[in-house]
Amino acid sequence: MRFSTRPRPAFTLLELIVVLSIMALLAAMTVSAVFRLLESSRESNTNTHIRAINVGLEQQWKAAVDRIKTEDPPKPVKDLTMTQLGPTNFVLDQSRAKALHLKLRLRQEFPQNFTEARTGIQVISPADGSSYIYGPKTAYINVIRDASAISLPTEAEGAALLMLIVSQTRAGSSFNAEGAGPTQVIEFDRIPIPPLPPPPPGAKLPLKVYVDAWGRPISFRRAAAETQLDVVTELNLAPFVTPAMMASLNMDPQDPEGRLKLNNWPGKATALGYFATAPLANPFDGLNRGPYIYSGGRDKQFGNDDDLYSFRLQATGKGN
Repeated sequence: MRFSTRPRPAFTLLELIVVLSIMALLAAMTVSAVFRLLESSRESNTNTHIRAINVGLEQQWKAAVDRIKTEDPPKPVKDLTMTQLGPTNFVLDQSRAKALHLKLRLRQEFPQNFTEARTGIQVISPADGSSYIYGPKTAYINVIRDASAISLPTEAEGAALLMLIVSQTRAGSSFNAEGAGPTQVIEFDRIPIPPLPPPPPGAKLPLKVYVDAWGRPISFRRAAAETQLDVVTELNLAPFVTPAMMASLNMDPQDPEGRLKLNNWPGKATALGYFATAPLANPFDGLNRGPYIYSGGRDKQFGNDDDLYSFRLQATGKGN
């Protein structure tokens, strides 16, 4: 028997193309799987941090609400929220006065942007002209001073305030804000804010914020705006509101009796104007709007379908 000693011919071009195509396909599948695994890990880590930070926010919120509910609303607030029964017949509505006082105090304690943190609200009595001022908190003003997120996403302001909020001590309790999640210092623009001296051109103010696994700020809202339909819808379902609240159409925990929704008080338009700086046209619509913490998610942009929310974590265990 004779054996050929001739070498095997080289691979044909077609064979090389087939082999390289298979290798490219396997590489693409491997890269895709690794990418999905990394993204899933980032989302899981961010959800863990949002949960931890939300513990601090809820702790601060409950302490503030419990304290505010024991306060007697100032006289100008009582006068503004009176029910009108006739041309000259006005009666005190204590429930409405307490609800408006609660909303104004929560704006004071939990501002969601720098404008709210820096701006006080003066309530003037329509009866005698006396006034009461819900002034800005010194603890916030001393830190943010003349900061602005001109060159940053607007959520950066809420992120900076979130860190300040959970760092407060209320009702004798405190929260380990530094240990709740990864932080980063962001350079905010400085803008002229009288009576402060004007900052040098291009001056920056470093403020600490929580960041998600994609390196973007984790932000906060005290009240969702009307444009956030999915958020508002979910916050007005169980477990955030009870069946009794849904049946009464009064889902706002800050106004459980729905007194602010009614139109039988002449001061309503004036009261709505106090919240004009917030991204919410009508905070008296009887809906639950927060508060909550959120991340921009995988696409690093706020307001899209992959945002991660603290309230979804509470309800389903998933942040989006």
